[in-house]
Order: sequence, then C-alpha cells, then structure tokens
Amino acid sequence: KLGTMYIKGNQAFESYRYNESAAARYAAILNRAAEAMPNAKVYDLIVPLSYSVNLTEREQAQFDMSDAGESVSKMYAMMNASVGKVSVLPELLAHKDEYLYFRTDHHWTTLGAYYAYEQFCEAQGLTPFDRSAHPVETAENFYGTHYSKARTWNAVPDTITWYDLPNQLTIYNVTAAGQPTDGTDTGPDG
Repeated sequence: KLGTMYIKGNQAFESYRYNESAAARYAAILNRAAEAMPNAKVYDLIVPLSYSVNLTEREQAQFDMSDAGESVSKMYAMMNASVGKVSVLPELLAHKDEYLYFRTDHHWTTLGAYYAYEQFCEAQGLTPFDRSAHPVETAENFYGTHYSKARTWNAVPDTITWYDLPNQLTIYNVTAAGQPTDGTDTGPDG
C-alpha cells in the first residue's frame, strides 16, 4: 500500500506495506538479470524509506507500516545466490540521529546515500572516497514532494549537500556492434 503520508513534527513520511507479489516480481527481474549476464556481478541495494529509520517501532505499528528489515529479508531470500545483496538498513539505523532523509521529500540526503555507498564499496572490496577531502557545496531552502502534497504550516526547508569531486565525465556513443563512435551518431534515424 502506497500513497499515505504520516506527518510527525516537521517531517513527512511515506507509508509502506509489504506486497509479496510485487516483491516476487522484483526479485525475479534481478534473478533474470544475473542469469543473463553470467560474466557480470549484479547487486541489489534496497533503499529503506525514511519511516524505517526515523519512526519508532510503535509509530510504525500504529500507522500499519511494514517492518522494513523483515521486508528486505523476504525480498533477498527470493533472490538467487548470484545476486549480490547490500543491506544498508543497519548502517542507517546506526546513524539515525543524523540528517539522513529530507524532511520535506521522499529521498534520502547525500549523507544517507553516502552511508549506503560505503556499504556497497565494502561489498565490492572498494575504498569509498573520503568526504572530508572534498569541498562541500550546498543549496538551501529546498522544499520537496512531501511539502508540495501536504503544504504543512510548520515545514522547515531542507538543505541539499554535495561534494565537488575532481572527476571528469566522458560519454561515448556505442554502435550495436559495440564500437565507439565519434559522438555524432544519434541512432538509427540520426
């Protein structure tokens, strides 16, 4: 069940009810992807909604929200061993007093995403980038989708934070035969 919102103080939360058939379809998609790409490792990282980190178990039960840890466990149990499973809920719960989710939006903040990224890097055997070694940029006064739906009088705007990483992005167009093009080919009609 989706679409219900719970407001506590100045934060809005999406409600979630586990759906066995939707979970089975989701797991089947990942299983097929892993089978179709035997030379690649397929990973799954389920992003917990903010209620699962910021509301007490009592509040979750009161508003008939599914236990996120149990839901994730059920979905992961449906996935083949060839699918890498990256559990992030325990790490987020360990940092639940930090600014992990926007108050006015359904997304996690950069910090919440960073903790999940660390868990993915651990699963991959990679070293995550050091946040303290990069300049921090911010955008203030962000009002997200929860605010646009509820328009609560006591909404506190969010701050979007990102890190200025010294990476350059190169984009290549690739033909059906897998050969890079000079960037002018826009597809079969172009």
